[in-house]
Amino acid sequence: MATNLINHPIALYPFHKEPLHVLLNSPPQPSLPEGVQNGVDLHSPDNFTVHLQLEEYARPELIQVAWAIILSKYLSSEEVSFWSNTVQPEMHDISGLVPIRLQLQAGECVTDILRQLEMKRQPDAERRVHANTDGFQSALLVNPPAGPLEREVMALLPQGCLVIVSHIQIPSMTLTIHFDTKYIHSTTAQRILEQHAHILSQLGGNTNALLGDLNLVSPRDLQDLDEWHREIPIRLDECVHDLIQQTCARQPEAIAVSAWDGDLSYTELGRLSSRLAAHLAGLGIGPECIVPLCFEKSKWAIVAMMGVIKAGGAYVFLDPTYPIKRLQTICNEIKPRVILVSSQHPSYCTRLANDVVVVNEASVFWTDHMSDWEGSSAKPDSLLYAVFTSGSTGIPKGVLMEHAAFCTNAKAMCNAAGLGPHARVFQFASSTYDVSNRDILTTLIAGGCICLPSEFDRKNDIAGFINRYQVN
Repeated sequence: MATNLINHPIALYPFHKEPLHVLLNSPPQPSLPEGVQNGVDLHSPDNFTVHLQLEEYARPELIQVAWAIILSKYLSSEEVSFWSNTVQPEMHDISGLVPIRLQLQAGECVTDILRQLEMKRQPDAERRVHANTDGFQSALLVNPPAGPLEREVMALLPQGCLVIVSHIQIPSMTLTIHFDTKYIHSTTAQRILEQHAHILSQLGGNTNALLGDLNLVSPRDLQDLDEWHREIPIRLDECVHDLIQQTCARQPEAIAVSAWDGDLSYTELGRLSSRLAAHLAGLGIGPECIVPLCFEKSKWAIVAMMGVIKAGGAYVFLDPTYPIKRLQTICNEIKPRVILVSSQHPSYCTRLANDVVVVNEASVFWTDHMSDWEGSSAKPDSLLYAVFTSGSTGIPKGVLMEHAAFCTNAKAMCNAAGLGPHARVFQFASSTYDVSNRDILTTLIAGGCICLPSEFDRKNDIAGFINRYQVN
């Protein structure tokens, strides 16, 4: 559905310019492919009935409110506008439409919106605007005269305009949607129509209901959700490092990490992370120990992740650009024994943990042959990583992920997204966001290559980086 109702300035009477001025500069629609049909009709179930408690509010106004709610949700906006016709018993033509503009907030009740419609009513002569305009992309026609006149009015509306037509015949009514498949898929049009009918049935039953309390999920939506989630992924009782080790064995010379500061093959990543794991195990890192990682995007950040996982511990990324008090709050929560950092942040991180380990090319444990990694003691139900949210109360809240849960999701993601050895994945998201864990670990499980930009490229030259590193 188009995300703007007015996509270029149109000629309006002074009455309409003021309430609609904020919509005149809406961003243009994206280009859409050519469709194959126009004006397909989809009907709501026969004898759809609206039950109205308050007689002073006419059914047509409820239909307008229900459509406004639909638009508000699809546009993610509390302010919506659309064309509609004035509904009067003696009306004999609808070649003139009026713009409806409403403000909808979750804390308001349906009665408040109905009053909003009443207050904005103006004499028909002042409000009427001829429908021959290309500006609006949504219209609602209530009880239009049937036959040639209705078809004539439909012809006046701009191409691509989504139109809901309501015919009321007490005690029932029908809804029809007219749309252009160049702009909206027929499945989506059917869904919108059924959602409109579903909301309308609730409004008629209780006009005192709060907008935020309305159930916007139609019966068909529930059926579709049930169908889409019918196949639940089979739980995979594995550890992440074991799956990645299998990848290393299958393709030891393949590139695992291609970063601005250098590449690592699967063999190199396995060797370096095993050395680090042995060093961490000697420091007492094991299952349920959370180790903070404070890195910019770098191949050494991937080595640090894998080193912690192989040692049996769990990791949590800290963003060195965040205020020190936030990082201290997180570290006070997890009480780390050690923190792994890049060469840029050792002094900064002394305020977060007593033992600071720098992971870079010069780290001494790369050449320490006295200790070898003897395997992880982590189990499928062991903690893999933690992610801290911003916290609505101002205090960061941690979310924990276990090995088996991640492995189950990763395998399903690989199948759904077609990830495999030829995948070159652009790792854009901040390391403190959960999606970065999927970007990195799922790619390694699939045997793909993680492409890590410098901070400059990440902020200034994404397209250039994608081309240079052949991201696919």
